[in-house]
Amino acid sequence: MKNMRKYLPLLIALMLLVSFLPNVSAQFGRLTTGATITVVRGDYTQGKLVLKNEAPLAYSLISYQRFWVEDKRGEGVGGFNLTISPQVFSSWKSGEEKTINYRLSCSENVTPGNYTLHLRFIGKSGGQVVVVRAEVPLQVLASPLIFKDAETYISGKGTFSYAFIGESVVVYSHVINIGHKNVTVTASVSLEREGREYYSKKERITAVPGDSVVKFTVPIGLHYPEGSYTLRYSLSGGGGSYTFTKNFTVLVGVKLAGVSLQKNRVKLNGKDGVYITVLSERKAKVRLEVEVFRGNESVGKTSKELNLSPGTGVYELTLPTNVGGNLTAQVRLYLGDRLVGTSEVKYQVIAPPKIVNLRADYSDGRLSFVLSISNPGDAVDAVLSYLISEGRKTLYEDSIAHRIPSGNSTLKMVFRVPPGNISYSFALKADGHVSSINGSALATVPPSTSSTTTSKTTSSTPTSSSTGTMTSEGRNLAWVAVALILLVVFVVGGWYYKREQPRHKRSKPKRRSPLGRFRRPKVPKFRERDSLPKK
Repeated sequence: MKNMRKYLPLLIALMLLVSFLPNVSAQFGRLTTGATITVVRGDYTQGKLVLKNEAPLAYSLISYQRFWVEDKRGEGVGGFNLTISPQVFSSWKSGEEKTINYRLSCSENVTPGNYTLHLRFIGKSGGQVVVVRAEVPLQVLASPLIFKDAETYISGKGTFSYAFIGESVVVYSHVINIGHKNVTVTASVSLEREGREYYSKKERITAVPGDSVVKFTVPIGLHYPEGSYTLRYSLSGGGGSYTFTKNFTVLVGVKLAGVSLQKNRVKLNGKDGVYITVLSERKAKVRLEVEVFRGNESVGKTSKELNLSPGTGVYELTLPTNVGGNLTAQVRLYLGDRLVGTSEVKYQVIAPPKIVNLRADYSDGRLSFVLSISNPGDAVDAVLSYLISEGRKTLYEDSIAHRIPSGNSTLKMVFRVPPGNISYSFALKADGHVSSINGSALATVPPSTSSTTTSKTTSSTPTSSSTGTMTSEGRNLAWVAVALILLVVFVVGGWYYKREQPRHKRSKPKRRSPLGRFRRPKVPKFRERDSLPKK
């Protein structure tokens, strides 16, 4: 204020002198600036402006006079109001910079675009009055919002060109409100593939004066298919808008690479397993699952949780061997609840045949046994041993060889037994395994047509059967049959021979002693002499 008072008389004199002189009579000076003033129509802006004295003159005194705004064609444009401070400067040397504070307001009716703000100063240099001008670039905006370029990254990983299912893509941008009022911004994001929208979200956000961040987190669902996706991000508000797109590939990142067996053939209740190779491009928690089928029947299921890291891993799971036959192991790989890989292998559990049931029937002095045999494996040679007894008396005991077909079959055996309570025991031996059944059957005479049996056995319902009949009494009675045939032939032959011989009276058979052939002794004869023998 003291300086202003000091130069006030001189300033008044200068102003009066300039007012009486035409503009063209004054010498011109030039001030420059590297700044640009930006203002939103219907709002104001304020800040600092640095001006540099480009003239080869030193001003002992310089004072701000007025301003005006021109468009690109040089025509004046109204609707602006400018105040600056300070307005008077002393001792402004050539090449020296001075800083002024400004506040510029803009009418709502001004068309957005680029303009030039002209500043006019009056200066005194060496007793001369100089008109000094400054031109400042001026930008008028329709919206107070400045949308900066959007950025994207994978949550917890960083920048990317592809994403794995189960991850999340983050998209964000800075919104700068250069105005002095809150502005509502409509923000939206979407994820599309081949014309189908898999994710979308829209929000209304308040952009306060200054810098605001708009951010979305887009999940890549576990059930999204692999392929190329497009991320669309848009902002609108305050008369302005912004759109951002990014194309990237979505991958599962986990692959079931191969499956192999420890053994293709294994004995019943033996040890077997499956080796599973998993290829991973990521860190992920997965689940391996193996389910085993015999035909359409599930006979076993097991699973294993794995924490994968990038690379290749081989994992082992145990296979069930408690059932026999041809089995199929289905291997499945899950990421969360998404099935990401399947494979299957076949193996055979060699199970021996076994007796699953027995039925006994008695008729006409014969006891029939029908054995139901189950063989889940291939046809096999077996030995069937049996023992048929009555009380402590053994009636039949033997072993016979028999080939057991694959599947369910029956074997029939018939024995001639006396009436009574008959005990039986059967044992089937194959591949080192023995299956046995024993019990008792009551051999009775009708009215009951079948015997009552009690046995210790396992139950099974055969679906198909092939019957083999083996009669044990045939062996024992074979020789009897042959002897009977020979006897009949001998009798018939003898009868025929006697018929052809001449007929004669049959002599009375001699009586034979039970002790054998016996001849009666002759009566001894004694000779009588009439006289003594001669001497």
